[in-house]
Amino acid sequence: MEGFSIFIVDDHQLFIEGLTALLKANNYTVTGFANSGSALFKVLEQQQPHLLLMDIGMKEMDGVEVSALVKKQYPAIKILIISMHAKRVYLEKLIEAGVEGYLLKSADDEELKLAIRCIAEGSTYFSPQVSDSIFQNMVTRNREPDVMLTPREKGIIKLLAEGMNTKEIADNLNISINTVESHRKNVLLKTGLKNVAHLIKWAFENGHL
Repeated sequence: MEGFSIFIVDDHQLFIEGLTALLKANNYTVTGFANSGSALFKVLEQQQPHLLLMDIGMKEMDGVEVSALVKKQYPAIKILIISMHAKRVYLEKLIEAGVEGYLLKSADDEELKLAIRCIAEGSTYFSPQVSDSIFQNMVTRNREPDVMLTPREKGIIKLLAEGMNTKEIADNLNISINTVESHRKNVLLKTGLKNVAHLIKWAFENGHL
C-alpha cells in the first residue's frame, strides 16, 4: 500500500520477523519495529508511522498503556492491536484509548490485509470473534443514551464496527453510497463526534450496539 507506513511493536522477535516478511511480501512499507513501549516512544520522537501493529502483553508497559499514551501524544497515528487475547477487560480499555482495530493472532493473511485496508481508508476493524463474543456484553445498561438513533443509523454503526467501508455498507443494505454517507454525517452531527472510531466507542458506551 503505497505511502502508508507501518511500524511493529512486539516483544517476540520471531513474530516481528514473520510479520515483517508477510507485510513486505504484500507490498506494505514497514519502517521498523520496537520490542517495548519505551523503545517505541524513542522512535516516535523522530518519525511517526501511519499505523502501529502492536501486541498487548509486553514488558514495562503493556499494549493498553502504550495505546493510551500514543493516542494522547500522537493522535494521528492509527493502532491495530494483534493479540492472542480476546478478554473483555482488554477490549474495554483499548476502545477507551481509541484504537482503530483489534485482530487475533490466529487470523489468516487475508484478514490481516482486510484490517489494514479498512484502517488505512479511515474505518475500523475488529475481528468477528471479538465482536460476536465480547462487544455485545460491553453495553452500558444502566444509563440512558443522550442521542436517539434510528434503526438504520444503528445498523450502519454496527457495520462500521465490523470494518465495512461505505461501498460495502451500501451493498449490504441495498442502499446508495450517498445514503450511507448522509446517515454517517447525520450521526456524527447528532453526537458531536469527529470520526468513526470515536463514534463506535460512543455507541458501545451508550448501548447502541
